[in-house]
Order: sequence, then C-alpha cells, then structure tokens
Amino acid sequence: MFLGEFEQIIDDTGCVEIPARFRDESSGGLVLTRGFDRCLQVFKRSTWDRLVRRLNELSIGNADVRNLRRLVLSGAIEVDVNTEGKISIPRNLRTYAELGERVAIAGLDTYFEVWSDERWQHVQQALVDQGSLIAQRIEPLNG
Repeated sequence: MFLGEFEQIIDDTGCVEIPARFRDESSGGLVLTRGFDRCLQVFKRSTWDRLVRRLNELSIGNADVRNLRRLVLSGAIEVDVNTEGKISIPRNLRTYAELGERVAIAGLDTYFEVWSDERWQHVQQALVDQGSLIAQRIEPLNG
C-alpha cells in the first residue's frame, strides 16, 4: 500500500524519485494520469485495470462519464521505475499539474498523488482548517 507524504525534486529530464517504500508495490508497473484538483495520480497496474473496467461499465451516453474518461484516460501513460528508483513524467502532465522543481508525493493506500509543492501546502492547510467538517459530511467511518 502507498502511505505517507514525501518531498521530492523533479530533475531536468522530468524524472522524480519514487519513495523507497513505494517501489516494491510498483513492481508490476505503474500508470500515471491526470488526477483531480490539478495533481497527478499514479496507480499500480492491477488497480488501474480495475478502475478502467469500472469506467467502461458506465454509459458513454452520459456527458459526465465522457468527461471523466477524457480527464483520466486520455492523459494516462504506463511508466516503469528505473534503476535509480525514478519515473519519468511527460511534459504535458507536468504542465497540467503545474509541477515545478519541488513536488510532494502523497500516498493514498491504493494509489499515490504527485502535487506541486505549493499547491500541496494549500491543500494541507485547507484540510487542517476543514477536516472535521469534511468528516461530518461523509458517512461515518466505522473502524
């Protein structure tokens, strides 16, 4: 599973180091795509395949479904972790997520996100300020 927050640097070639604890989970391949809120989402191949199957079950007659498919699928690319523990992020996805040199990687169990460091700081502050309200709006978590 992917858990934790990490600060990383994108090098001049668009490569970013994946946290060491994520590498074992990445052995079957990864899929990188546009995420929500102008971040990137990175899925294990097996998780990605399940997500795509679910998307394909939705009706393309629905405009929201078509738009979600465009957002998630058209920007997707398979990536491998190289021998240095890095993945390459294509320019179009770096532009979409407004990634600069410093990025934040956030593990979210079944996938992880790559954020511009500045945008991630804003998201974190909003979560600190609104976390309890968000929890109240969502079905109670039963542990």
